[in-house]
Amino acid sequence: MIVLGLNGWTESTHDPSAALVVDGEVVGFVEEERLNRVRHAPGMVPKLAVQWVLREAGIGLDDVDALAYGWDLPRYGRIRNERWDLADRDFVRTVTGMEPRRTPKVHWVSHHQAHAASVYLRSGLPAAAVVVVDGRGDDESISVFRARGHELELVRAWSFHASLGIFYREVSVHCGFGRFDAGKTMGLASYADPVGDLPLQWRDGDIVSTVPAQPRARDVHEQWRRYLVNRFGPGARVPTRYDELRSRRASAPTATELLKPHVAAWAQETVNTTLESLADFAIQITGEHALCVSGGVALNCVANGRLVERGFDLHLEPTPDDSGVALGAALLVAARAGDPVRGDARADLGPRYDSAQVGSYLAELGWPAKELDDPASTAVERLGRGQVLGWFQGRAEAGPRALGHRSILALPAIAAHHDRVNGIKRREKWRPFAPALLHDESRYLFGRDVDSPYMQQSFPLTDQAGIDNPAVTHVDGTARPQTVRPGAGRYADLLCGLREQHGHGVVLNTSFNGPGEPIVCTPEDALRAFASMPLDALIIENYLVERKNVGR
Repeated sequence: MIVLGLNGWTESTHDPSAALVVDGEVVGFVEEERLNRVRHAPGMVPKLAVQWVLREAGIGLDDVDALAYGWDLPRYGRIRNERWDLADRDFVRTVTGMEPRRTPKVHWVSHHQAHAASVYLRSGLPAAAVVVVDGRGDDESISVFRARGHELELVRAWSFHASLGIFYREVSVHCGFGRFDAGKTMGLASYADPVGDLPLQWRDGDIVSTVPAQPRARDVHEQWRRYLVNRFGPGARVPTRYDELRSRRASAPTATELLKPHVAAWAQETVNTTLESLADFAIQITGEHALCVSGGVALNCVANGRLVERGFDLHLEPTPDDSGVALGAALLVAARAGDPVRGDARADLGPRYDSAQVGSYLAELGWPAKELDDPASTAVERLGRGQVLGWFQGRAEAGPRALGHRSILALPAIAAHHDRVNGIKRREKWRPFAPALLHDESRYLFGRDVDSPYMQQSFPLTDQAGIDNPAVTHVDGTARPQTVRPGAGRYADLLCGLREQHGHGVVLNTSFNGPGEPIVCTPEDALRAFASMPLDALIIENYLVERKNVGR
């Protein structure tokens, strides 16, 4: 069976994407933003993503048996008192930008069920408790499922008033950031202590919210805005003031802007405690041992790390954001049709470009480049000289974190690299970076075995590791690791080479993109970004491009 999974529709959606599942196997998966270069692509349909996944499989839209959509739009319309009268053919035409001769059957998959399927069906687990936590789904903000085999049974759901995603987004805006900048709020929270009582609390098996229940998500957004202003004063307008905190944690707040790290810490502690309570509840009510978490809040590394430290058998995925519902919906439809869905949570499912294509494009630009026999060893040598590199290898990855295919790399032992890489990316100086490490280096860094392949958990570093790796040590002594297994391609070879040369296989890894841009996808994207950023060199497939040769 061939299933096309999609996300993206109206102004209320974001992160449109397309996934193609053939006989239970994921053939391709890409976000629209990677192709149209509009970050998060809000309110857009995944036309370019559809074109790519079909082309990757060598098929056309008429070959697709089923279209799985990661929202139940007819139900969503009924909830909003809006009539859904779009015929399947018209929907397929609109969302794909193609005119089908044969309309595939459209399967409406509830948003949270698609999130749950995305993490659970790729986990390889026979059964699990699944918690979905985001801003909003069709008519819910938190869901708990019992997953067994290929079935997902909804056990409990909470409406918008309990939404951790809406709450955290409004705190982010209050702190002076954008609506997609929850990661900045999480980083800022480490600079201060929480202030006052938490506004969302678990009591007697339920979530009690400071804001009253509302029928519409937008009303909950407004309630939180008013509450934050009433409690903490006007929102911050100059978030660059936080640069004063680069080397220290905030003491008692004085200026309005310097109160905001305490607000961020208060919001982070709210997420930590509520998610822990939800995890306890999910395990207890489902009777399962393994815990899967998805939805946008599952990108909160600090809360995830707390769950692991509490002893939960936690399973995550690389795309818990809304892009992942395209894949989850497709996998669920395929599994229910009897296809043998494979438990493989790979992120590198996007476009690939070989060295011949890269060489041809470099020749078109007229940029001198050196062809390499061993790109990983060249990277090790350059990193050892203190260079900061662009690194472009293999298939593009899905998800908001670069995991070694489209990355900027530097040696974490050099303290100055923290500010330098933030400057290269034009980010705020106080924001932290993540270490990528060989899996068996986790005891050296964290004093414990850590399995964090998607850079979605945060843990305290050992004292020695913090001293040795200042560029990836956050102000509170923690780091957000990406663990890499040996044999995982050139990226793993690079880490093995660093261990041979420097004693430990650890590198600073951050996404290869400029401010406000999606992670690079194509060689053209990479070379354009390299030309605009003061990186020392770019290793792109088998080619080395030097800074001095840009534009020549």
